[in-house]
Amino acid sequence: ADIERDADATFPELNLFQRNGPMRQDLVDICQAYVCYRNDVGFVYGIQLMTALLLLQLENPWEIFICLANCLNRATPAGFLICDPSVTGRTYVQAADVLAVKAPQLWQYLFGMAQEGGLGLIGEEVFEPMLRTLFANGLDLERLVRVWDCWAFEGDRMLVRAAAAVLSCLEGQILTFEGDHTTRKRKVIEMLGWGPVGRREKTGYWNLEQVGDVDAFMKVVKSMGRKEKVDQEPNQV
Repeated sequence: ADIERDADATFPELNLFQRNGPMRQDLVDICQAYVCYRNDVGFVYGIQLMTALLLLQLENPWEIFICLANCLNRATPAGFLICDPSVTGRTYVQAADVLAVKAPQLWQYLFGMAQEGGLGLIGEEVFEPMLRTLFANGLDLERLVRVWDCWAFEGDRMLVRAAAAVLSCLEGQILTFEGDHTTRKRKVIEMLGWGPVGRREKTGYWNLEQVGDVDAFMKVVKSMGRKEKVDQEPNQV
């Protein structure tokens, strides 16, 4: 029931995975196969999004299932699916450390204490949805495919860089949320999690166009692996 329900909300702008969509049954079948394969994990929200992304790239359902299983058996994705605190906690610290170097003002605002002007968020509130879904919770398809391509070749360190990059690209929007402390905190959590706050109206993706095109976004992602600070101007990297 959960798989059928969540399939309805999978990339709705494509009309491929909704009821009577041409790829819906393959999506449901592959998700069910994964649940049988990893019954210790079960169905976790986000698996349908990752499966759908692979369905858009590959044709054979069996190959897609194998690819999905291999992807989610990697250390970081597996750790998030089974809620392993040693994996999730380490990844939160790594991503926050990168953000502290690359975007210190944003880091202070997100993680600083309320008396210091911060929101007092914890790593789970900021990073968990994007890392559990491998960024399928908010990245548009073009940027999502590019991040996955780099992750396939460079390993899980790319996930840390991408998480910091997404936040860096959203900094201008995050810092301009209005309201009291509780309202601003709620808006940030919704934006980084499942929306709809701070998302494109029709698609629900993060609005990253002000950073530039997909190549510009990937430059930001890759820069998160370098030590120097990145200063962004509108439409520049």
